[in-house]
Amino acid sequence: MKKILGLLVLSMALTTVSFAQMEHHYTVSGGVLGAANYSKFRLENNASPGNTKFKWGYAPGVFLTLPIGNTVSLEAQAQYSVVGSKYELNNVTTGDQELTYISVPVFFKLNAGRFVAFDLGGQADFL
Repeated sequence: MKKILGLLVLSMALTTVSFAQMEHHYTVSGGVLGAANYSKFRLENNASPGNTKFKWGYAPGVFLTLPIGNTVSLEAQAQYSVVGSKYELNNVTTGDQELTYISVPVFFKLNAGRFVAFDLGGQADFL
């Protein structure tokens, strides 16, 4: 009985050790993302007697990650962004400006571990 119990414990320990030695395998992944921004437009001093104030905006989007190797992957995103500003004259809001555009960032991602990655890439914006 002691031998059977000992073999059972040994086999469980070896199984645990073998799973601990497995490398993490990167697969195709994707999902949704979102962001908030707080922006304002800057006007030249002589352009208008009023002031611009900050305004909240948002940026929902999606992403897709394609692995190229064990540590490198390619990530493409698409975001719909809204930025804006409020215009005040004599402490009264007289205008509400917004710009909406689509951003398409593409990154090379270097996976430095299971939970750490470094991105390098660029982005194109379409107004």
